[in-house]
Amino acid sequence: MSKPINDFSRAADNIIKEQASVLIEQNTIKARKADPVKYPKNTVKVKIIDRFNYVTHVYFTTDDQGLLQSFQCDGSGRYCGNSFCEHCAAAYEYLKNSEEFSVVLPQDNETDDEDSDEDDDSDDDSDKDTYEDENGLQDYDDIDDDREEDTYTDEDENGLQDYDDIDNDLKEDTYTDEDENGFQDNDDTDNDLKEDTYTDEDENGSQDDDDTENDLKEDTYTDEDENGFQDDDDIDNAREEDTCTESNDEPLVPKSMKILLGTDKKTGEPIYLMPNDTDQVLNNNIGIIGTMGTGKTQFTKSLVSQLCRAQADNFDGTPLGILIFDYKGDYNESKPDFMEMTKAKVIQPYRMPFNPLSLNLKENNNKALLPKHTANAFKDTLSKIYNLGPKQEGILFDCIMSAYEKQGIDPGNKSTWKRPAPTFNMVYEEYKQSNSFNDNDKLAVVMKKLEGFEIFTPDPMKAVPLSKLLRGVVVIDISDYDEDIQNLVVAITLDLFYAQMQTFGSSKTNGRYRQLKTFILVDEADNFMKMGFPSLRKIMKEGREFGVGIILSTQSLTHFCTGEDDYSKYIITWVIHKVNDLNRRNIEAVLNQAQKSMELEDTFLAIKELKKHESIVKISGNEPAEMNDKPFWELYKEETGER
Repeated sequence: MSKPINDFSRAADNIIKEQASVLIEQNTIKARKADPVKYPKNTVKVKIIDRFNYVTHVYFTTDDQGLLQSFQCDGSGRYCGNSFCEHCAAAYEYLKNSEEFSVVLPQDNETDDEDSDEDDDSDDDSDKDTYEDENGLQDYDDIDDDREEDTYTDEDENGLQDYDDIDNDLKEDTYTDEDENGFQDNDDTDNDLKEDTYTDEDENGSQDDDDTENDLKEDTYTDEDENGFQDDDDIDNAREEDTCTESNDEPLVPKSMKILLGTDKKTGEPIYLMPNDTDQVLNNNIGIIGTMGTGKTQFTKSLVSQLCRAQADNFDGTPLGILIFDYKGDYNESKPDFMEMTKAKVIQPYRMPFNPLSLNLKENNNKALLPKHTANAFKDTLSKIYNLGPKQEGILFDCIMSAYEKQGIDPGNKSTWKRPAPTFNMVYEEYKQSNSFNDNDKLAVVMKKLEGFEIFTPDPMKAVPLSKLLRGVVVIDISDYDEDIQNLVVAITLDLFYAQMQTFGSSKTNGRYRQLKTFILVDEADNFMKMGFPSLRKIMKEGREFGVGIILSTQSLTHFCTGEDDYSKYIITWVIHKVNDLNRRNIEAVLNQAQKSMELEDTFLAIKELKKHESIVKISGNEPAEMNDKPFWELYKEETGER
């Protein structure tokens, strides 16, 4: 909902402007007049299309002189709608340099007239209100002083008229704009005061309802998706028309994503994984095994790159989010070819923009005492990593709950859960001020270390849902960090993901094809799997329902069976390269081959003799096959034409 403008002096400060300039350089930004039927007069719609083809819209409404009156942004910036987020700032900076549109911030107006009533209403001016809305901002939409927004959003000469009220009867008319005679909306082309379906003229002077850019030429896009900008033929949200064979008069037929894993060594036939085709696979958990130097990482990079490329064939063209935990630095900026192929965004574990203590407040989350459950999960994760004792666990839990209380959050009162959740830094402060604080205690050492590393943002207002972050390929680079920090980052992130996954809702399906939403790759996963974190097991077990798949890459089959956790039972697609510590029992468990059968013996010998970029692949219930991998370097050469 639009918010009236009160004070932008802090919103447009130097930091925000620096962010805006970066966004302008890195993203595609376009502007056009907003639909006058849906939005007030003098509204400009700005589209920011990032490198993952994710669209943010910002709407600016001005008065007739171009002075900004209100704005609306569907971006994820903090307090967006009350003050500028980085998307709002980028859109505003873009419009300031636009020759077509004029938008001026109130403080940018050079008028120094102290009697100006643009921002406020003096005590003796009965035409305008001076009260504040629920956010503490001036609310010019509340005509009757009942602190609720009215349907009238502009004042006529009497101080009471909305944009749509042409005849001053305080009833909404069907006309939303005035022509030169003062009585015609943009949709009434023949002056008969009836609304037409066309809102723009093409180059021949005819009305053109396909012209979204207002450039008087017919555009390719004739329909808006949930983001406000996609045509029926644009499956991958790339703003380019795809070569789909379905007509616009028929519903989109879901297609199968095809990932070329390699070729059969015996027949030379291609071997495809079709991850959204339930006739081939019932879940999308994949195990990739191989000793160092066998081509495991090359294969995994190829798989991720092809998943990116195949998004257009996902159910309804749904874009994929791919989250990579990079233990060795194989997927970060030091690998420009991978960055080029996937347009990956790399995040360092320093002030990451999410909060491990945030509360999942989706409508279908009916869990009672949610803050206590969240605190308990965080406590359990730290305890597993650092082997805390029962007494230390209790102290940590009490400190977390005390931090929630300081933020005004009551576990028994759901209405308080919307308040900003405490951060880890706040929990540490509670611990230091408690009677249980002991500088030599293990808990104190652990918390001091984590507070010093500043892994997560210390500002609760800068935290965003993890689902907002997962647009395209996102790499969390934990290479060169201590093992405890690596495991903490992965565990907390998966805890957050699992909590939010429960509120995603089931992925779409037509019976055969299923919508995929997210893949999570844990590279060199053995250190993490042996810790037995419950969130990984839960995602692997339940993820299919929500369109989520887990890819585990490690050097040994034995890593999948650790203590009470047998991750192999949740995996139905295996790619096994040469393994040094191979034994028949592991093959039996993974490939479901009887221990003393001839098939198992043949597989055992075949794995021991594999060369680089060769593997044994088993997809769902199919028989294992010897395969020549499709390595990433080969895929990259084909894509870029390099020799």
